[in-house]
Amino acid sequence: MTLLDLAHSARQRADEYLAAGDTENARRQYAEASRLMLDYGKDLSGEMREKAIGSARRLMEIAQAVKPARAAKRAPVQAPPQPAPISRQVFAPACDSKNSVAEDIKRTSGARTSLDADSAGKKALFVPVEKPNVRFEDIAGLEDVKRLVRLKVIEPLRHPDLYTRFNKDSNGGVLLYGPPGTGKTMIARAIATETQLDFYSVRCSDIVGTRFGDGERNLKALFDNARESGNAMIFFDEFEALASRRGSGSTVMNRIVPELLSQMDGFMKAEGRLIILASTNRPWDLDTAVLRPPRMTEKIYVGLPDFSARLYLIKHRLLELPSQGDLNYDEMAERTEGFNCADVAAFCEKVKEGPITRGLLTGDETQFITPEDVDGAFACVRSSVQKSDLEALSRWEASQAH
Repeated sequence: MTLLDLAHSARQRADEYLAAGDTENARRQYAEASRLMLDYGKDLSGEMREKAIGSARRLMEIAQAVKPARAAKRAPVQAPPQPAPISRQVFAPACDSKNSVAEDIKRTSGARTSLDADSAGKKALFVPVEKPNVRFEDIAGLEDVKRLVRLKVIEPLRHPDLYTRFNKDSNGGVLLYGPPGTGKTMIARAIATETQLDFYSVRCSDIVGTRFGDGERNLKALFDNARESGNAMIFFDEFEALASRRGSGSTVMNRIVPELLSQMDGFMKAEGRLIILASTNRPWDLDTAVLRPPRMTEKIYVGLPDFSARLYLIKHRLLELPSQGDLNYDEMAERTEGFNCADVAAFCEKVKEGPITRGLLTGDETQFITPEDVDGAFACVRSSVQKSDLEALSRWEASQAH
């Protein structure tokens, strides 16, 4: 079995011990699952490593939240049978990949919990992430989007008295929509940084769960935690996975969407600074009731990076690297028209492969990026943005204007 399989097996045993009332063994198994997930994450990189860290953090928090049973005699609990494979869900937030896995767990070991053994498996799944360190100046381009976000989201939170003076509700929902890879998640993190709200980052597809009623219970736990915080932002990534249109034959969505609507309505009316932020590449798949104000009062389009944004991204990744010959960065920015931010990053990484490959083949590590490396990268990397998606987004925007 792999480390990941072992971690999931330990988690399954912990759940079964907890259900049986054996809190001591439950806590040990949650901690063991966390340790195994940490070991698994050490050999990963990028988003997969962050997800593993987040899962390990969540497991450790659950272990800490499980209180030992009262000192009373009870019948011994039979060890649970060998578990079947369980759903590999990650509810905890991503961490800064620059920090070690052990540091991430240590930093959250003192996280606030007020859970007993019966509720540990729910509310502990949803905790605020560590405050992001992303600001709007870190985001290339999208000046119109940043201006709208400041006006519609940040200023109402910074100047609540002004809005109260005119009886203008500053709580509400904001939908960021547009093609994939355009920086919607970065914008969400920047909002959290600027406002200093507790930031709950949630992958919608992980909320649904595997058992009947999991989705409704998980939603309630998430919103309860955010309301208790009093100053919070919930960010739903890939919102269409959670708030898709009802009536499509999916009994799960037909149950979850009404619960989501109810929780959103209650969240808007709660005291404090509260906001719901969601992102989607497919806004036409969202249930129409979710889109109505005040659930989603503002809808902001996040489009492809313009010339200046692409130029910034390319220079940020390549300008300081050793190069030889005439590297025309303006030309690179022109040739990447139609690329999203992720495509531009992939192009830059492909450029770097040329000198690295030559160094490995020749043993001479004093290589340089050349114009030929740039041409070779353009031969390999294409825009991942589908024309049909852009057309569908335009049609949806037009439908919202009527």
